[in-house]
Amino acid sequence: TATDYPEETGCRASKFQCCPDGVTEARGENFAGCPSICQCHKVGCGSFSAQCRTNRALGAHEDTCDPVTNQCHCKPGVGGTKCDRCEPGFWGLPLIQRGSDGCLLFACSPACGCSLFGSVRDDCEQMTGQCVCKPGIGGKKCNMCPDGLVLGPKGCQPGTHYICDELQCYFGAHCHQQLPGGLVECVCDAQCPADSSNVTPVCGSDGETYGSECHLKLFACRYQKD
Repeated sequence: TATDYPEETGCRASKFQCCPDGVTEARGENFAGCPSICQCHKVGCGSFSAQCRTNRALGAHEDTCDPVTNQCHCKPGVGGTKCDRCEPGFWGLPLIQRGSDGCLLFACSPACGCSLFGSVRDDCEQMTGQCVCKPGIGGKKCNMCPDGLVLGPKGCQPGTHYICDELQCYFGAHCHQQLPGGLVECVCDAQCPADSSNVTPVCGSDGETYGSECHLKLFACRYQKD
């Protein structure tokens, strides 16, 4: 009598059968499209290895890839054949582990917001969000000066002034002396229209959203911040 064999199921029943992991369905001959071939970027994995095969995808939607090009299926703003870097104009690949859908745009991502006064450029490092600071200036956003100094358009400067000749105000503000012989400060007299029906919110370089361009300029004027 003929021997009865159990019916093949899962990836074993597919055209190209199983990948080396014994679970994933191969998408072509010679294990094409399999995780071991694709090496799509995964949480905690610089490259595909035995200890990280069970980890979930990070920059890619899944472990498999195109069987011809080996291109992994990247999340928004993520690029590279293995989906292991952010596209130009994006940053924050590690933030996907914290719930982000993909890499973030530089323009309005809250953790970028490089200081125009303290940074060399307005974008930041893709993986960490660290801005490139001018000499003597620190902080992730390049907005921190040593004790006793305040960040301004000319870099870190003394924060206490007693005469207006020593203090330069920006963004439409003017110097005001509190009392004769007392401290001086930058004062902003500008106001924004009360009617907000025809205004559009804007994103500032600090990563915050302001009600309008006028409110953004008013904040910079009042607080002397870029």
